[in-house]
Amino acid sequence: GSEAGEMDLARRLVRPPRIPKDAEILREGALVLWHERHDLAAANLLMSRAARMSFVPAMKDYAQMLREGIGCEKDPHLAADIEWQAEELGKGK
Repeated sequence: GSEAGEMDLARRLVRPPRIPKDAEILREGALVLWHERHDLAAANLLMSRAARMSFVPAMKDYAQMLREGIGCEKDPHLAADIEWQAEELGKGK
């Protein structure tokens, strides 16, 4: 529910952490399966929620996702709008 938590989870879904070598024996373990998860649509949804909470780092990440089409269709115009809003919030406006 926190903007930082949603952004962190979204980032992990886009770029899952590397699996430690000693985890190979746990191939069917929940931890290893989580590390292998790669869900761009869910990452986009989580990042958009964090961005709507006016969390500037998430707004910047979400704009990049929109620009590149990560988990969604590309939308450079919306990405530019969100980046502008993030810059204004960063200035304290």
